[in-house]
Order: sequence, then C-alpha cells, then structure tokens
Amino acid sequence: MCGIISLINKHFTCVEPSLIDQASRAIAHRGPDDTVAYFWQNVGVGFVRLSIVDINGGRQPFVNSSQDIVLVCNGEIYNYRQLRENLSHLGYTFTTQSDCEVILHLYQEDNEDFVKYLEGMFAFVIIDKRRNKIVMGRDRLGIKPLFYANTPEFFGCCSEIKGLFATQVFSCALNPQHVKDGLVFNYVPGQATVFDDVYHLPPATVLEYNLTTNTLENSREYWQPEFRDKSDQGSLWLPKYTKPLAQVLRQAVASHCIGEVAISSYLSGGIDSTIVTGLLAEQQKSKQVQDDFCSFSIAFQEKEFDESEIFKKTISKFGIKSEILETKNIFNGKLFYETIASIEQPQTVPMDIPFQQLSQLVRSKNRKVVLVGEGSDELFGGYLSFVLNNLRWFFATDIGEVFKDALLTKCLEYFLGASEFAKQLEQIYREDNSRVIELFGTYPAWYPYWRLTQESLQNIFHDDLQDSLAAGSLMQETLNSFREKLANLSEFDQSVYVELKTRLPNYILVRADRNSMANSIEQRLPFLDNNVIDTALKTPTVFKMLGIKEKFILKSAFKKVVPRHVRKRRKFGYSSPNSWVWDKPDELTLSLMSKASLDRVGVFNSAEVLKMLEDIKREDFKANAITYQATLSKLTGILSVQILHDKYVKC
Repeated sequence: MCGIISLINKHFTCVEPSLIDQASRAIAHRGPDDTVAYFWQNVGVGFVRLSIVDINGGRQPFVNSSQDIVLVCNGEIYNYRQLRENLSHLGYTFTTQSDCEVILHLYQEDNEDFVKYLEGMFAFVIIDKRRNKIVMGRDRLGIKPLFYANTPEFFGCCSEIKGLFATQVFSCALNPQHVKDGLVFNYVPGQATVFDDVYHLPPATVLEYNLTTNTLENSREYWQPEFRDKSDQGSLWLPKYTKPLAQVLRQAVASHCIGEVAISSYLSGGIDSTIVTGLLAEQQKSKQVQDDFCSFSIAFQEKEFDESEIFKKTISKFGIKSEILETKNIFNGKLFYETIASIEQPQTVPMDIPFQQLSQLVRSKNRKVVLVGEGSDELFGGYLSFVLNNLRWFFATDIGEVFKDALLTKCLEYFLGASEFAKQLEQIYREDNSRVIELFGTYPAWYPYWRLTQESLQNIFHDDLQDSLAAGSLMQETLNSFREKLANLSEFDQSVYVELKTRLPNYILVRADRNSMANSIEQRLPFLDNNVIDTALKTPTVFKMLGIKEKFILKSAFKKVVPRHVRKRRKFGYSSPNSWVWDKPDELTLSLMSKASLDRVGVFNSAEVLKMLEDIKREDFKANAITYQATLSKLTGILSVQILHDKYVKC
C-alpha cells in the first residue's frame, strides 16, 4: 500500500518542496519502496510507494497523454484488468501495468461517475488542470484513509494525520469534547477527529477543491448500502442465499490475490479469518504454489485471551505453514507510545500492540500482503451487542413482552455470567426504548455499552463536557443524517447500516490500516469486496442471525471449509489485558500520568486520575473485578490521550 500528501497554498504561490518532503518522511512507513513529489502552480503532491502490482513499472504519479490530469492513488483496484480492457477499446493508452492507472482514464471518460466502476480499496487525489480543480475520493467503506485540514493559508490532505502536522502549516490541538466522544465510542463519530480542525474525508465520497476560488465544493456520496425492505424479506429457502454468498466470497479471495508478491493471511480461532485462510489455502494449492502460502497468528500467554488451541487445530486441518507470535514480554511503555502515535486516536485497551508486532513478523518474513477477516462482523451482525439487541427487539414485541421478565435475566447471564456488568445492562434493556429511538432514529446495537461507558467516565475530565449521547452530540447528528434511510429497514439491518457508517470506518478500519502499515504491510479484506457487500446486505435478516445464532448464513455457506471445532465454538472477541500497562508501569507511563503532565495537557481532572492510580494498587480495590478492570480501561484511555498530546501537540 502507499501514502499520499497534497498541499495547496491559498496565496497562489508555489508550495515549498520541503513541506512535501517533511510530510512524506512522516508517512514513509506506508511506502518504503519509492518517494516522489509533483508540483504544479500552487499545488504540491507527495507519494510514498509500497510496490506490489507492476513493481518495476508502476511508479506514480500517473499523467495522461495531454499532461493535464495527474493522479496519485493509495489502494488496490481488483477489477482493473476488465476496466483496462474496456478503456483500451475506447482508445485510451496505458503507460504502466499498474491497477491504479485505470482511475486516471475512467476520470477522463466520466469525471462525475467514474468512482462507481471501481472495485477495491482506495483513496486518491487527482489534479485536473483543465477544470483547475483537485478531486479527492475514498472507497465505499473507507478501507483506505484520507484526512484533510483547511486554514486561511493552506488546504491539505494526507493518508495519516501525522503527515499534515509534519508540514507545520497546520496547528495541532486536542479537542476535549472529541476526546470524550472517542473514549465513549472508541472512535469520534462523523468526520471529526480528536484534533481540532482535522477531518476524515467520508467513505464513498468524492470531494472537489476549486483552485480558482479556494473553496471546497461538489461533495457527493456515490454509494449507499442497499438492503431488503423490511416488508420483503424474500424466500426462506436457505440455499438461495448460501450458494451466491459462497461464490462471491470465493471470487473476492481470488481477486484479492493480485500483485507480484506472496499472499498470506491472518488466522485466529474465529470463523471469519478461518474462511479467508481456508479459501486462500484452497486457491494456492490449486495453483501448486502452496509453499508460498503462510498464515500468521497471535498466541497470548494469558489463557482468557488465547485462541491458539483452536487455530493450531485449523492449521493442522488445512495443512499449511504458519508463523505464531508469542505475546510473552512484548509490552513496554515505549511500544505503547509508538502504537498510539501510529493509530492517532485514543484506545482503552493495548490490543493494537500484538497486531503491530504481528505485522512486523510478517515483514520480517519478506512478505507484504495479508488477507484478513475484518468486515464480516459488521455485515452479518457478529457482535454480542447485535445478539442482545435482537433480544431487546423481541422483548419489545407483544409476544416477547410475555416472556421478558422470565427470560431477560437468564439470557444476559448466559452470555455474560451473573456479573455486575450483566445487571447494569439489564437495567438499560428494561427501560422504555422510545426515547432512544426518538433521539437517534433507531436503537443502536451498542447503545447500552455507550451508556455504561459514559457513566464510568464521570468526573475524569477537567471541564464540563457535553453528554455524548444527548441531542446535538456528534453521534446524534451523525445518526440523524441517515434517519430517513433507516425507516424501511428491519431492526437488525438498521444496526448493520449504523455499523457500516460509524464504527467500521472510524474504528475497525482505522486500526486495520495503521497496524499493518506501521510495518509496511498491506491488509486486504475480501469480506468488504463490493459483490460480497451487496450479496450480504440483500440476505434476509433471519439468515444473518437465526434467533441468537449469529452469522448463521456464513456457517451454513462454508460448512465444508470451516472445521467443526471452529463452527461450534461460541464467539470469542479479540482483546488483550490492560494489566500489561498497569501491573508494572514504567517511567515513561508514570511521567505522562503525573500531575504536572496531566495539568499541562488540561483535558483530565488530575486529582481524579491520581486517585485512580492509587486505587489500583490496593488489594481490596482489585477484589471487585468489574470496577478494577473498568478503572484500568479508563486509565489506559487517559494515557493514550496523554501520548497523543505529547507526540503531536506539545511541540
């Protein structure tokens, strides 16, 4: 994969080459194989390349024959061969064998709808000299990132926020309200980030910058998820849906193998990575290149987080080579600092450390590409929050109301045990749903978790901040922006829609991109292939979750691929222990969490934070596991914010 930086000087003078160079060096990990810069009038563009397709000839930027359209693109276009053939028949000539060059000529042919033809993951910047415009865009779900900042002097966009700050033409400050939102949801909703005046370009969006007037204009969303209408849930004959799903996912895995490098996969004990690894192993064996195929996995020393017993059985069943990262002694404060600086948003669990270490292991084996299972949980509702929301919906019906008192407690205990957390969730699920639905236009599957998280954060902030779940909040504004689109969807599909527009692009895919690109590894996500998305969304709700059996359609469609020991196990979410950070905090951690540091940053109530640091040392405090773990999570989140300030704001 690659990295992009673009800078526009609004005073109509040339962009200093040193600014592009500074930004390119800040994101050099995204593309260690080549660095180029391109300048035109008051525009500067930088590009760092990770060479995978057309390694020797695919150097960017791409320029058309008349030299008036210039393209840089971070991504992979999986249907580029067919697009290339079509464009060649229309008279366009290609100067490379690169997949991304097709975007250049698609834009020439149709500068309004060109993105609709692309199947892949991408973020691009086009300089259109004829129209005197810059055109930016991202893929359907935001697999590839693009951030922008806009001041009276400069407009800039970049694959990572750190590239914008490296130019030193954009000021850097944390936004305390966005920090709070980030800790409540694990991401900042909408286009905002935790930094003032830095924004995501929304997924499935093309945005133009007019170089004549120095204004952003013509922002257009080119794709929306299309579900079944809730009144038409289709045939209840299961094979009608399993066969097409199996076919498009097999095709997606095949198409995601483009390039001139070996393809690997990440393998956990879950169904999603097992499907991807199984299909990839089948295809590699059919090509008789199985010696090149290898899976990569993480084994935790802590048994409650470890899936190695499961994935080792899978490795044996598939007969594939594997590399396993052992997490013993992998944590230190410096590593956590680097991880948070890489991800650029707060984290309440240090689970990205093993993922970044895993991508480092992949790189050490001279590999560049891994296929992963991300996206499946969002398409098929594979989270416990979706299961519980299904139960909430059932208990809100006339029939369900009869059984609610008898079954709600038992259901929560079945999934979460007889814990204080389960009791807290039960109180929320017993409340009247109408207020939440009126506020958000739906009942978000994660809402009870958000409530409990926000309540746990009381008193930790220096200033009084807005309720993250109230009217006028970023989340409420975000969900209300597509309120009308939810109206004709089933409750389950409403939750999927919200997931695709919020948590997936702003949390799951941010982490997937940064954890891999930190070590110059490209992750590809077959579950988020265009055809897989379209097929999944049109699947009747009942087959996505049959009662409380999550991802029923996947388990049915790939019964012959996924071993029984994976199909029959209960959902096991990936995480890591906060004890890595707080059992023996090092000097760097303690320094960042000192009263002087906390007061200097000014986001948190230092007295409350210092009290928590003392509390977690006490044995009687540790005895209450729920409170203890919640406190560790809060402290980890606070530390991550302190790191972001130290790395990007302090200077």
